[in-house]
Amino acid sequence: MINLRYHIVSITAVFLALGIGLFMGSSFLADAAISGLRNNLDDAEKGIDRTSAENSDLRARLNQGQDQDEQLEELGAPQLFRDRLTDMPVVLVVSEGTDQGSLDVLRRAITNSDGTLHATLTLTGKMALEGEDADTMSEVLDSASNDPTQLRRLLANRMADALLNAAATAPETGTVPPGGDAPPAGEEPTLIRALRENGFLDVVAPEGGDEEVALLSQAGYRFVFVSGIDARMSDSELFLPVIRAMAADDPAPIVVASAATGDEPEENRELVVGPIRNDEAITDRVVTVDNLETFAGVTATILSLDRLDDGGRGHYGVGENADSLLPLPSS
Repeated sequence: MINLRYHIVSITAVFLALGIGLFMGSSFLADAAISGLRNNLDDAEKGIDRTSAENSDLRARLNQGQDQDEQLEELGAPQLFRDRLTDMPVVLVVSEGTDQGSLDVLRRAITNSDGTLHATLTLTGKMALEGEDADTMSEVLDSASNDPTQLRRLLANRMADALLNAAATAPETGTVPPGGDAPPAGEEPTLIRALRENGFLDVVAPEGGDEEVALLSQAGYRFVFVSGIDARMSDSELFLPVIRAMAADDPAPIVVASAATGDEPEENRELVVGPIRNDEAITDRVVTVDNLETFAGVTATILSLDRLDDGGRGHYGVGENADSLLPLPSS
């Protein structure tokens, strides 16, 4: 007969065995876990070292590329662009917030090409037509409506007409595009003057120029439209409608350019030019450049301005829908 003492001893032995087993097992598992963690940590540290080395290499290449672009712009532009745009009057039409570094390089390139940079015309944030700005625009356009959408649609067409008229060739030196009339010498279009006076357009004269000089007051103007990811107003509100209106019937006397900037530049590369490249109605009538942040992009812009009168239009840069890096040599 098994007595109570035997039961107590048996139960104690069982618990003691369980305790020893748990202790030994947990120690073994702990050692294995620590070993695994150490191996993972070593692998992670090696991965971090590889990534750091790759990042350093990429930064070095980026800096090298930027240095080369700066040298090309400083030393190459005066030689490569000389006489490309002789006596061509050029106006930049820019969305407020556009990358200023790219604009500065482009301005110098136009000057180095012997072109005449008349001004940079900036579409300001007031074009959003919020509050009293809508009423003011209604008066400028002599419109019965103060609805912002309707006003911008009307404004786009009126601006396109003003720019196309200024791009027309004077009758004594050539033909006038359909619907275009060369502006009287020395006179600024009434619409442009009103937009300037009411702050919808901001005018920056070239270095040493007069900001009060009459804009679009002669024949033969060519235009470079520039916008970017940081534009204060969506391109779809006015920037693109003006371009579409200018190219509605004939090839437009413009180059549309953008710089890929920001934290993820490649994702935004065709943000500005993509809608034009994908618009079957105007894609063959407008030149686009998607890499204005590089010397190649500036070169494509200058070469495209030089060839606008040849009738050829193309899409240049490194984006998915670009035709080539630069315009092909003229035959």
